[in-house]
Order: sequence, then structure tokens, then C-alpha cells
Amino acid sequence: MKKVWITHVIATMAFVIFGVLGIASASPPPPPAQQPPATSRNTNRWLSFTIEPSRIHNGVMNPGNTIMWHRLGDGTRMEVFFDLNLPAEDSRFFYIQLMQDFGWRSTGGRWSATGSARHPTRGTMYVNPARRMAIYFFPPGGRYGGYASLRIRFVQ
Repeated sequence: MKKVWITHVIATMAFVIFGVLGIASASPPPPPAQQPPATSRNTNRWLSFTIEPSRIHNGVMNPGNTIMWHRLGDGTRMEVFFDLNLPAEDSRFFYIQLMQDFGWRSTGGRWSATGSARHPTRGTMYVNPARRMAIYFFPPGGRYGGYASLRIRFVQ
């Protein structure tokens, strides 16, 4: 009898302590502070993907073949590929667009940035679905330098 009474007292005390103080709560944890925005073919921001340089090289050697694909939030499959028909001036235009969107400005052929400018990461592909463009920055020391401009297509 004494043992049951002690167990009952301990259980009651635990209920009061945890219940009143809210230490043991049955409510679910709060949601993350910010949910990532949904993506679609009309998303006008740069999505980033880490890609091996060999995948870009294989895409250049096999124009039109998919280098990378990603399922957007609306269910659309976005494919990135190398297009032999992409003029050099369009390739440079894609690069300038990305750099300006990242907060960089070109004056006299030299790039400068504000304190809040985003720096492109080597070995990363940046894709803007709304603009139908992608830019890949090659890692330093590889067989390629600089960047490659790529095209995007959507598959339902």
C-alpha cells in the first residue's frame, strides 16, 4: 500500500511540474521560420545546384542531351542542356544578367560589388526558370576556366 501511494504521489508531482510549466507539451513543434517559396517555370530567381565539371563537359560533347534535370514545385520537369546554336553574345548576356542580379556592376570592363552582393560559387550551376537560362561556373584548376551558358527546356 505504501509503495503504491509513493508511486501515485511521484506521478502526480511529475504531472503538476511538467504540465504546469509546459515542459512536456503535446503540441507539435513550431514550423520553420521561413518556408522556401514554391518554384515553377515562372520563378524569376536563381536556383543553385552543385554539379561536377565532367557533366558539363559531357553535355558540351553531346549537344542537346540533358546535363541536369530538376522537378520544380509545380511538378514541371526542368532540363538543362548545351545548345550549339547559342550565340556567343547571348552567352555573355546570360552571364551579365546573373552578375547584375547578384548585385555586381560592370564599369569599363571591371566588375565591382556592393557589400550585399552575392558571390558566384565555382562548381555551381545557377538556373533561372523564368529567363530560360543557366550559367555554370567551372572550378579553378580544371581543363576549363570561366563559365558556360546553357539552355533550359520544360517537360510536363
